[in-house]
Amino acid sequence: MHLLIPGAFFLVWKKKTHARAWPLVVGVIVYIMISLFRGMARVVVLNESVAEVPMLYNLLSALLSGIAEEGGRYLVFLWVIRNYDRWEDAVTYSIGHMAAESVLAGGIVYGMTLVDVPFFTIYAIHDHIFSAALSVIVFAAVHYDGIRLVFAAVGLHALCNFLHALNVSEILPDVGYELLDLAVLVLMAFLAWRLYRHYSISPEWESVTDVS
Repeated sequence: MHLLIPGAFFLVWKKKTHARAWPLVVGVIVYIMISLFRGMARVVVLNESVAEVPMLYNLLSALLSGIAEEGGRYLVFLWVIRNYDRWEDAVTYSIGHMAAESVLAGGIVYGMTLVDVPFFTIYAIHDHIFSAALSVIVFAAVHYDGIRLVFAAVGLHALCNFLHALNVSEILPDVGYELLDLAVLVLMAFLAWRLYRHYSISPEWESVTDVS
């Protein structure tokens, strides 16, 4: 299931948009590299003294993930797949990113029964919307609007992770977490949609490529 759902997403996406496969491959490879870097950074940043303050630990952990993943996404879009400059390529990258994350963060750690499949599918759709929205935001940062959108992506990513950490720590109850997480997801998707509409439809923005 951890590979079937991303594979199905990509096949449907490819048929609908004629998406190219290379950004998906890059997404898989880069997520693995980001995971290794983040693991080493966590050892340094999240030391024993930080662990004694749970709120600080959760906050730094969330920021670390946001910076690693969105910073990595920015560098990949800027240097590695710069010539893959269609909005569809950003979403394709996100499918590869989430496929690797699903396997590394979920498939290796957790088992699954048939009863779990519907719930897993719902969360997989949630995660792919999350990743696709962030990819579109960072793509807009690289090709149109400058680095300020990267900070927005890092902040939104970190906020989602922080809310999840509070829920796991039983500081934030399940209902409150689900509502807040959904609200942030809707905000991210809305921002990505507005960026796409603004830069792909407005003629005056067609030649804007400043990434400073």
